[in-house]
Amino acid sequence: MGRAGDFLNPSQSTDFIDSFVFVSLLLGAVFHSFLCDLCVYQADYELEHMVYDINYKSAKLCKMAAMEVEAATGQRRFCAGAMGPTNRTLSISPKVENAAFRNITFQELVVAYKDQIKGLVDGGCDILFVETIFDTLNAKVFF
Repeated sequence: MGRAGDFLNPSQSTDFIDSFVFVSLLLGAVFHSFLCDLCVYQADYELEHMVYDINYKSAKLCKMAAMEVEAATGQRRFCAGAMGPTNRTLSISPKVENAAFRNITFQELVVAYKDQIKGLVDGGCDILFVETIFDTLNAKVFF
């Protein structure tokens, strides 16, 4: 799997992931989904077809743990979903010899984020936030 750590959410036992999320929330964290759950990133590992499930299951586990912690402590916890980052940029060519070349289009990035957002929202995220965007043109996708 290489660096595809986000695949842990749907592939590991829910007891392991749920315990990690529960303890984090119990200690006061506002937990969020794992990063890089975009199809353009997961395509490097041929896992782009798993993006919705990865985000949905991450958010679902987080939301369930947040509800358990709230029931146990009386303190409200939230499930926050991170949108992005991506390993593609709209402003800079990845090919030094061809400054006009881009390996993704604006519309492809819009679709990628829509898939990620749908999984996070369907899974129960209370809050969505943009994570680590180094390219201002990539940030325009959200507006």
